[in-house]
Order: sequence, then C-alpha cells, then structure tokens
Amino acid sequence: MKTCFKHLTAAFLLAAPTGPTAAPLDLLTPGGTIIVDDVTFSGFSFLDGVSTAPLSANRFDVSGSSGGSSVTLTYMIDPSINVVAGEAFEFNSSFGATVGGGSTRRINSVTLRMSGFSRIGDSFIEFGSTAPFLSFSNSLAGGDAFDMASLAMLSSFDFDFFAQGESFGAGASATLSEFFVVLGFDSAFVPPVSSVPLPAALPLMLGGIGLLGFAARRRRAV
Repeated sequence: MKTCFKHLTAAFLLAAPTGPTAAPLDLLTPGGTIIVDDVTFSGFSFLDGVSTAPLSANRFDVSGSSGGSSVTLTYMIDPSINVVAGEAFEFNSSFGATVGGGSTRRINSVTLRMSGFSRIGDSFIEFGSTAPFLSFSNSLAGGDAFDMASLAMLSSFDFDFFAQGESFGAGASATLSEFFVVLGFDSAFVPPVSSVPLPAALPLMLGGIGLLGFAARRRRAV
C-alpha cells in the first residue's frame, strides 16, 4: 500500500504544469518567455546605448518569482556594470506581461527597484520609464531605491524602461549588479483546480488501490 501511495504522489508531481522561470536575456529576446503563476512575460528586448564598453544581453540573467499579490522579474548582471572616471553606460529594455485567461486577478501597479548598486565620488546611476512615468537616481553610496506607479486593473501590460550611469573625476565610480521589476495585483494568486490535470492512468490507479484495500479487508474478515 505504501508503495502504491508513493507512485500516486509521484504521478501528481509529474502532472503538475511547469514553466520556465529563469533565462538569459539573450535567449529571451528572440521570442522566449518566462512564466510565473498565471503571468506570462514575453516580447523581451534589449538595446545598448551610449556605453564606454558595449553591453550585451548575455550579461543579463532574468528570473521570475512570486509572493503574495505580486510577481517579480529580477535582472542579475554578470559581470556587474562598473564605470570609473569618465566612463558611462546606458541601456533600454522592455517586455510584455499577460495574465492567463483563466485568472480573475488584474495588474494594478508596477515598481522599479534597485538594490545591488554602489557609487563612489562624483557619479550616479539612474532608472526610469516613460509609460508609466518612473524615475529615480541614487544619491547614497548604495542601498535600495525604487519608484512605483498605479495601473488601471490591466490583464496585459507592456513595460519599457531604461538605466544609465556615469562617473566624473578621479576616484569616482558607479556599479550596478541587479535590479527588479515588480508587478502588483488586486488579489493573491490561487491555482485553479484545473491547473493540475489528472494523468490518463490515474483512474485505473485509484481503482487498483481500492481493490487492494477491499482484498485486504476480506483477508482480515476470514
């Protein structure tokens, strides 16, 4: 009986739907997607701007995660962008987010946040977007900075953002290693019952388990 239940558990785990939640940005730009809960991110783009050393999409790893009523895309840069005296960087990126047709929740906010950054001397790092308008520039040596905008209960959302940084003078530097785009929702994600399809052989497995139990009871009765 224990063996039967182990097989049953394994069948449920294998039947649970999964989707990619992490990928290098250069693999996402040709049409790749990241799926987190009921949200599909697609239509990724990346454009290097005025940079002292050209940036490339393969330096960016993008991963998705969820927590409560939000879904986060995390951009990790490896190696980190580091500009010293007289150097600068600039890039633009975008993606589209779509809530699955079977979901009732809607996107009601977007937050752009940096946490992996630092600066020394006369330098800056700036993040922003135009629709909705988001903009912030770090004024501390490092830490956390963010800006948020409310949205009108959307089932799909296209987001374009930019980042830039520059250092001036001897001894100045600015470093960026990670940043986050957070979509907020009007309610928490609840997986629908239909999201875990029954394996084709599951009814037969359940019937077999029932017969085993019936036979065991008859042996005890005898």
